[in-house]
Amino acid sequence: MLLLPLLPLQKLFKRVLNFLYRRELTNKVETSLESILEAPTNKIDPEKLEKLVYSRFPSLIPIKCQRALISTDQYNFLFPIVAESLLNDMDILPVEWTVSQYRTTDSKHNKLKGVTVSNKQTLQAFNFVFTYGCVWLCDNQQINLPEQQQTINKLVMASYEQLARKNKLERSELLMTNLERLNLEVEGIDFPYEKISVYLQENGLQPEEEYNPASNSAKRKIYETALSSLNALANNPTLLKDYKQDDISISSFSKNLQNRIEQLQNQIRTMPTDDSEPSNFFNLFM
Repeated sequence: MLLLPLLPLQKLFKRVLNFLYRRELTNKVETSLESILEAPTNKIDPEKLEKLVYSRFPSLIPIKCQRALISTDQYNFLFPIVAESLLNDMDILPVEWTVSQYRTTDSKHNKLKGVTVSNKQTLQAFNFVFTYGCVWLCDNQQINLPEQQQTINKLVMASYEQLARKNKLERSELLMTNLERLNLEVEGIDFPYEKISVYLQENGLQPEEEYNPASNSAKRKIYETALSSLNALANNPTLLKDYKQDDISISSFSKNLQNRIEQLQNQIRTMPTDDSEPSNFFNLFM
């Protein structure tokens, strides 16, 4: 199994700091809080006051519940992994910065988990929250972390694939190589490593590279490789004798093989052909 890749730490933390120190609301209010509070009661604009308070205390901004893309079980399973990935990228934090757990809720009362990064000297604190929309928020505002988002997309799609085949989630088998993913599609047929590696390479995949379940192109290539390998087997009667299971006849094995080939053909026919990866997981359902 492949381990999660570590990203350039300094680069990510600089991006986070830029976001933290340069953020502004779209409709910035120039009026000072003091002038609003001192104005006559009938002249107070609640909307302006609310925006001003939020501009100074962004963690008070309510977290709107976007479309939930994962179940509670998936959320609880994935959060430690995505949090570990984020904190690994922040391990260049100076000693005066500390990390602690953080809990909050969104507008639909979903319980959200996160981490608080605080400075013991300046008393600054920033709350990072992972949402059911599969994005990170910083002080309740979405923060753009492209490398982290790509990792999240992979993990979420991998969790769906794992649930589809096992009906349970296991961290040790969440991410896999292209070869391991292909073997799931030709389960029960033990192709020699050299032969199955050639099939993968012919479809533009390296056997030992990490499989990316968030890539339409990668998934299509896995199915195309499975189809080509099974076609090669179906068209060679001699090989059928070697690969058939002991408890069924060659004719039954051949019939089951043809059914699987037709199933793969139908699946490939309906799969996207582009290799573009979404900026966030929401687009995977569009």
